[in-house]
Amino acid sequence: MGEYHPYVECLVPQLSFASAKAIEQITKLIETVDDPVIIGSSLGGFYANFFVEQYGCKAVLVNPAIYPDRLLKDYLGSQSNDYTGETYTLTT
Repeated sequence: MGEYHPYVECLVPQLSFASAKAIEQITKLIETVDDPVIIGSSLGGFYANFFVEQYGCKAVLVNPAIYPDRLLKDYLGSQSNDYTGETYTLTT
């Protein structure tokens, strides 16, 4: 992005595994940007769609998780983030 569109600010936040916290983190970012466009894949696509409804902003959805409650049911229980090493328990 920086090479071809240096005027575009690209933010890539490390979101919490907890959905309420992730929504709070994204909300804080959106409120600091004029005319945001959200790009989300999988669960990020679910979040992007949520924020389109909340803020009327634009979004690009890549393989969005339409029903994350169904998609992630096989992963309920103890989990760890491969990138940060953070451990958590995924619950319904």
